[in-house]
Amino acid sequence: MDCPLVSIVGTVDAVGPVELGPDDTTYLYIVIRQRNDEQHHFTTVNARPGVSQLVEREVTGLFVFWDTRDECRLWCVVCEDGRQAVDFALLSKLA
Repeated sequence: MDCPLVSIVGTVDAVGPVELGPDDTTYLYIVIRQRNDEQHHFTTVNARPGVSQLVEREVTGLFVFWDTRDECRLWCVVCEDGRQAVDFALLSKLA
């Protein structure tokens, strides 16, 4: 069984159209480029407001996704410049 937790150190290359909701932000897609130029494409990505505030082109850092057949959620972002956010609601739901 594959682990749905995907962590990538890299840079945001592309961010698709955004839909703002009362509790979540939904991105049509997010593309993260690793330092070796390998790209990771995630579609229909949900993120809590604190986490979503850190998603913008050219931001470099650690990005952790919870990627299952039913949902893709950006769970944690730790930016190279020190900014960080974690979706603790998802963490407590999974515990």
